[in-house]
Amino acid sequence: MSQNIQNVGADARDFTDVPPTAGGMDPAKDGSAGESGKSGKCNRSAVDGADATTAGQTGEHGGAAGAGGDGHFIRIVISHMSGDVSALTQGGKGGNGGKGGKGGPGQNGGAAGPANGNCGASRQGRAGKGGTGGTGGPGGNGGDAGYINITYQTGDPTFSLLKVQAGVKGLPGVGGNGGDGGQGRDGVGPPGDGGTTGDDTAHNGVNGTIVVNGVPHT
Repeated sequence: MSQNIQNVGADARDFTDVPPTAGGMDPAKDGSAGESGKSGKCNRSAVDGADATTAGQTGEHGGAAGAGGDGHFIRIVISHMSGDVSALTQGGKGGNGGKGGKGGPGQNGGAAGPANGNCGASRQGRAGKGGTGGTGGPGGNGGDAGYINITYQTGDPTFSLLKVQAGVKGLPGVGGNGGDGGQGRDGVGPPGDGGTTGDDTAHNGVNGTIVVNGVPHT
């Protein structure tokens, strides 16, 4: 009769929620109307709207994933053991980090100065670049493998598999998308740069042990 002994920690959930897009910002300074003169003349031309000088806000960091679950301590004491026996102790996998948030929209160019009497309107300012995407979140640590202690008095079992496996760490999240460019006289401004992948700070779990009649297997 075959026997399968498992001591496995739970895998952590990947962080899949994406932060909201970063907020916008006030447009650049508006232009102003010209000074109308006599006899069809314009004494002073309208002033253009100011060019955007600020890129959109940087996106939020992605969320941090949780750690994999640890294996437990299992002790089995039996008087007689026979047949095929397999035993596995394994830590849970760490979750993958979340994606960074999208960068905010770029600043809009200032509104054109309006027409006034003999003076025509001016131009809107140039658009600003979108914000950089947020940095991805860190992955979770792998769980520690557990401990299985098997003691039997009689019998001649066959141990076809004695496996000890530490939990694998999760991967950091990818960077968020760059923000949309602002609006200006030349159309839409350039999009923001994508965010960077999160720091790989997680670590794998620690190996456990399987002991059969006092003999360790790691």
